[in-house]
Amino acid sequence: MKFLTNTTLKEALFILIAAATVGGIANFFHPHRIEITWSRPAIEFAFDDSASQSLPTIDIDETKSTNKQTEPASLSTSQIKALLKKNSLILIDSRSRDKFAHEHIPGALNIPYHSLADNKALLTKLQPEKWLVVYCDRAPCDTAELLAFELLCAGFQKVGVYTEGMNGWKNRFERKK
Repeated sequence: MKFLTNTTLKEALFILIAAATVGGIANFFHPHRIEITWSRPAIEFAFDDSASQSLPTIDIDETKSTNKQTEPASLSTSQIKALLKKNSLILIDSRSRDKFAHEHIPGALNIPYHSLADNKALLTKLQPEKWLVVYCDRAPCDTAELLAFELLCAGFQKVGVYTEGMNGWKNRFERKK
């Protein structure tokens, strides 16, 4: 019994070519189409061998800009410390309540991203003139970035992500004690 005859192979090839053609045409006309290129994007390297983030860095001493922030900024540990000294920062832990209860950066609020709908009232108590900096365990952390984008959509102007997260904080400060 021969399964792969010439006719079967020709039909399979025809179906494959037809599917690729229909998919390509649909992609071309779709509003959120996938860009097809033959060149590779540039490789991004992080200074500390952690996963590279696409978030922009910011100058925390800059005066209030007339440009509206469209994506959260990436803040370093030194920027976090400087903002804490100025008392112009609210740290927000995007992890679960259990992880927050186990450990968190001192002074941080807990607004778990996965239960954000239950915490909408807490957002009204946040001070919009301060930096709202979201963190989770370590980079990369989707929940911190997603919560930061939600804060931007809620109208807050100074929103950032502490990409080193709880693990970075512990490595830099709690082991020195």
